[in-house]
Amino acid sequence: MGLSVSWRVKGVPWFILVAIVVTELATSIYAPSLPKISEVFGINEALTELTISINIIAFALSGLLYGPLSDSYGRRPVLIVGIGVFFLGSLLCIFSDSYSSFLISRFIQGLGQGVALVVGLTSIKDLYKGEEAAKLFALLGMVISLSPGFAPMIGGYLAAHFSWSSPFVVMAILGAFLWGLFFFVFPETLVSENRSVFSFQQMKKSYLRLLRNKVFLRYAVIRVLTMGWFWGEVTNLPLVYIDGLKMASQKYGVLWGVGMFVYALSNITLQRVLSRWNLQQVLLAGLLFCVVSLLIQAVLYPLFWDIWPIEILHSIKFAGIFGIAYVMSTVTTLAFEASGKDAGAGSALLFAFQMGLGAVVIFMEGLFYNGTPYPIVAFGVALSGGALALYWYQRHKRFEN
Repeated sequence: MGLSVSWRVKGVPWFILVAIVVTELATSIYAPSLPKISEVFGINEALTELTISINIIAFALSGLLYGPLSDSYGRRPVLIVGIGVFFLGSLLCIFSDSYSSFLISRFIQGLGQGVALVVGLTSIKDLYKGEEAAKLFALLGMVISLSPGFAPMIGGYLAAHFSWSSPFVVMAILGAFLWGLFFFVFPETLVSENRSVFSFQQMKKSYLRLLRNKVFLRYAVIRVLTMGWFWGEVTNLPLVYIDGLKMASQKYGVLWGVGMFVYALSNITLQRVLSRWNLQQVLLAGLLFCVVSLLIQAVLYPLFWDIWPIEILHSIKFAGIFGIAYVMSTVTTLAFEASGKDAGAGSALLFAFQMGLGAVVIFMEGLFYNGTPYPIVAFGVALSGGALALYWYQRHKRFEN
């Protein structure tokens, strides 16, 4: 492997875990403060949600450059630069005095956020392969994906007790800590003989190879569609519950936190399931959980939204949350394996697609916002159903061939 086995090398997955959790928190930690931000800057719900979409768009765009750069110059220096940009963007958010300056600051913050997910997961791929990588992604995924779930809980407390900018103060402090961790502790995982010469022409060739790679694209799209509806839930439900139902921010945070407990439980079972089922079987099970949960919501919500307690209706989402863990861990491993030598570019493209569609879904759901969860559920059914259909098509074509 070319790397001496040391505590720093063994700690790579956990360094990356911390980095991804912090940067993922930044996307939605202030979701419970969206009503406050609308009031402070005098804007409507769609413009408020645009501050989330613009952040995700920057996230996606930055990764397209971070991936190939890390393939050429190594993972560590690229991570240090990206985290520095994230810290700067968080500081600028704190001191924004207008909607336009806040929007720009969120864009800069997003440019830094992209580095942790894209380069971080690729650095783990440098060290682990196959089923071992899938199990590790599952373990990391449990904690990583809890971060956007716990973000509303943390954000709900901050929204209830402090100003609208308090989430960004927390992000700036965590960003400074993160930069120090990677500058002083994180080791390089990509050995020199596995690096490529960076050029925009070479970067273009890598992306073109991936765009012609049908296996990679199918797994990438399944991941994108699954995360698209989940991002819509995380960012738009606060408006439905807090703004529409007048639910207390802290109660919303606790309600969503129960769902994240379900997600953690799903990842615990996933460790055992991966030892008995192959990756394709686990992926199918996860997709079915997601689709069934959303179809039940689509049937019951219009009938009982104004009748049943919100706690009961919200609990229907738990089956879908359970399924996300199965989908994300397996499809990420399968997509990385399909990317071959273009691992850095593959990671970048994978998350660019994911975050790009996430931004579109969030903005579109904001346009259709009517105080109910119906638009969120409709988008969810379409996206999760599309992911299941693509999986079926892929397996069917494989059996035909």
